[in-house]
Amino acid sequence: MKSLKFIFAMIVSAAFMVGCAGPKSFVDNTWTERPQNVKVVFTEPVIGNPDDLADDLPEYQQNFSDWYKMVWIEGMTAASHKKVNFVMDKVDASKISSETVKLGDKDFEAPKFSEIGSDAEIYLVVTNAWLGRESEEYQTVQGNAASESMQAVPGSGVSVANYFKAKCTYAFYDAKTNKILGYGSVEGKAQYQFAVSKGDWEVAVKNLVNSVLNKTPILPW
Repeated sequence: MKSLKFIFAMIVSAAFMVGCAGPKSFVDNTWTERPQNVKVVFTEPVIGNPDDLADDLPEYQQNFSDWYKMVWIEGMTAASHKKVNFVMDKVDASKISSETVKLGDKDFEAPKFSEIGSDAEIYLVVTNAWLGRESEEYQTVQGNAASESMQAVPGSGVSVANYFKAKCTYAFYDAKTNKILGYGSVEGKAQYQFAVSKGDWEVAVKNLVNSVLNKTPILPW
């Protein structure tokens, strides 16, 4: 029962923060048909802590974008139940501009690729990719040992959860019309206790992929 109270407190706290933050993504409600093929273009990701990369993915220290691309394709293929063909290429940041759109009641700079072609039905542009550690704070459930053990400062009333996160800004475009179909700034995360592992990188990126594809017709319903 105590553990359930702790989980409930975390959910309430997270819901409060999400409610205050406003929408993180948008999908045009006229985009209803699942594409057969999607081309993803992305700029070089930023690593928050290079030491984590050296420890967990040493073979990709000089070519991290290859690993990033591989995990994205795995995640997209699985999420779409292999119903969509995905191609993903790294591009130079000089080929990325922006389009000002509305996300909730605020302006949002959606990334746009300068060389959208006819080689796919949909283009997905991914920029501002970042991977690293972040902590999130929650109100402690008094009397709950698990909750109180997470306190950054004993007796502070604040518990801290550690996450490895993957973030990005993105936008979908109709390749024929160049119409923007969806966009956002989202994250995926994996919780860890003491040290980050290779599995945490994979979970965070695949959760990021699911956040990007969420509510689009790419996902089967």
